[in-house]
Amino acid sequence: MTTRAEQETIIDWNEEDQLAHLYTAHEAQAKRWIKLGYDMQVCHRDRAGLPTGWGAFAEKDAVRFRPVLDGKVVRRKGHCKGQLFPAKKHDQLVASAPSKGDTHA
Repeated sequence: MTTRAEQETIIDWNEEDQLAHLYTAHEAQAKRWIKLGYDMQVCHRDRAGLPTGWGAFAEKDAVRFRPVLDGKVVRRKGHCKGQLFPAKKHDQLVASAPSKGDTHA
């Protein structure tokens, strides 16, 4: 079992190749990349044969960085972590939605 500190993720590329090498020892990250369509392959296994490292290649253009301000990621306007809509807008949408018994002719 790897510790949290050992569950590293590395994205590596150079200017000669147009490919980025993706590697992670964090299973949840490997699953995210698989869900996004990356062809992750098991690179390492522990003594019991369980996977402990995954890798893939991707076009260098797939790597994106988000802007930061004062060391924190700049969020898009209206972004609420964990919510589809900001609470105020969501409440307004629910209040304005017709109920099941409403009929409009």
